Amino acid sequence: MMILEEAKKPGIDFTELARRYSEDNKTWVNGIVGWVPRGSMPSDYWEKALTMKKGEIDGPVRSYKGFHIIKVNDIRVAERNLDAPEEVERLKSRIAQIHNDTLNAIYESYLESVKEQFEMKINREAIELIKEKLGSKINYQNVNTLITLQPGEKELYIVEDNLGGMKIRELMDLYSNDHLTPTLGSVQGSNNNVVEQIFIHRYLNELTRKEGFFDDPEVLDEGKKALENIMLPVVEQEIIFNLSYSRPMHE
Repeated sequence: MMILEEAKKPGIDFTELARRYSEDNKTWVNGIVGWVPRGSMPSDYWEKALTMKKGEIDGPVRSYKGFHIIKVNDIRVAERNLDAPEEVERLKSRIAQIHNDTLNAIYESYLESVKEQFEMKINREAIELIKEKLGSKINYQNVNTLITLQPGEKELYIVEDNLGGMKIRELMDLYSNDHLTPTLGSVQGSNNNVVEQIFIHRYLNELTRKEGFFDDPEVLDEGKKALENIMLPVVEQEIIFNLSYSRPMHE
């Protein structure tokens, strides 16, 4: 704050202040960072710099690099040649990235709100026990290893929530070959991720049920079509297989 007050005094040489106080080995000679593209500096730095006017001095701003006192010498808007195909593609790619980042942030925020709504709490003791038996990955092929757990250990809750949660024993039943659902058959990932996938799926189903979507005729019709699309290739494959083995073979 003392340096900032000194920098704002009329007639003060900002270059001299940089030489005297700066600990940045790249800019201490004169304090000049040159033309910097928007977004290439720490976000805290930019949030301040983008609100400042030409000739203005402000700060201190804290970032992971340290503290900054900023003087804006000039502002210029970079011109984009939209007639150049490579520039158009670059802008499209950047817009798509921003769009995806925004959607991901909204998605993560929504999932967090869903977990809060159902008061989801992961039992770390149970997760560590599963890791000890299965390693870092959980899938339907190795979950049967949990059968060696003690009866009391199988009764540990993996997750507690306002729907009743789930015990290790119930996870074993869910992943057993007889009860494995198609949506979980291909799930492979870290134990925490798989547990969250199972429960988010359960919570979204519960929210959907409460909203009455499962009783909506259009939803039911779309569900029927989706089921037919899944079953039809399986049935066709079975018919072809049976026909190929039922016909007599002659040379």
